[in-house]
Amino acid sequence: MHDDSMRLWRESPVFKAVCRAEMDELRNSTPSVQAGIIATADGFDVADVCVNDTYSPARLSAMASSMMALAGAVAREVEYPNCESLIVESSGGKTIMMSLPGTDGRLVLLVIADNSASFGMLLMHARQCAHRIQKRLNLTTDGAAES
Repeated sequence: MHDDSMRLWRESPVFKAVCRAEMDELRNSTPSVQAGIIATADGFDVADVCVNDTYSPARLSAMASSMMALAGAVAREVEYPNCESLIVESSGGKTIMMSLPGTDGRLVLLVIADNSASFGMLLMHARQCAHRIQKRLNLTTDGAAES
């Protein structure tokens, strides 16, 4: 099912449209958000919304999937059950990467924001976005969409 799910996510226009709509809602509710990207765990861009052409969704997808894999390895090393999210803070802004619920870590939501939003609000809105995507697409814990 893993390969079928990955192919479905990369190729489904409905899946992409739902992801884009929810990431647009995230941008509308949180003006500091500059980009939202859904990436597969193997580094492919599934859907993205960016306020400008500054960002390369393909490159960021590859980096986000690698960083989540590394964060997961760190979590396992210190005997945490999993890595749900990873946060990068810089003088230029904030980046949140999180596993999309119901996908067993096979999809990652990447949110890029400027410094005008608080981490708490940004994290809350990103989690809400991820859960809305899960709900709208009926994602199950095995990562497949229910029929």
